Amino acid sequence: MDALEAILTRRSIRKYRKDPVDEESIRTLLTAAMSAPSARNQQPWRFVVITDRETLVALTTALWGRYALAGVTYTRRFGAARLLDDGAVDAMLWVASFDAQSAPPATTLPLVVLGHPALAAQCRRPGAVFIPVGTPGIGSAGHVFRTDGTVLMPLHAVRPDALPGVAEVAKRLLQALPARSAA
Repeated sequence: MDALEAILTRRSIRKYRKDPVDEESIRTLLTAAMSAPSARNQQPWRFVVITDRETLVALTTALWGRYALAGVTYTRRFGAARLLDDGAVDAMLWVASFDAQSAPPATTLPLVVLGHPALAAQCRRPGAVFIPVGTPGIGSAGHVFRTDGTVLMPLHAVRPDALPGVAEVAKRLLQALPARSAA
């Protein structure tokens, strides 16, 4: 397989088997990772290979706050599930414009979802408002960013559709709110 074929036929894996990975495969993957270019050839990477399930669970719990490794439900300090469980919020605004798998958690609180059109059916519930939005980089322009600030990348629509982007919907919602007086 040449490099272009590898790039064009790559796929993302989001469900993993519980079978252990053999040591030869681990060494091959580490060799490939260490062969990647780095700025000024500094090779700043460090790898830790964890093969013990209990250690992996303990590490995941420590890093993410809650453990659900098999179900891929990690909750950070300000995760929606934790905030809901703690009663720390009285309404929820859920933004999920990239895919239909990112449905909001179950809640009886008022809910506004700015989401991928395929999420609509999953968001039909009393007290919920669903507003379809375009997918950044596909049907609308937008940005990809990580909340820790390490990644910010502008996206341009590949095939523009009629759906507004998240920023446009947020702008319209703010314009529809009554003006507050500075007291």
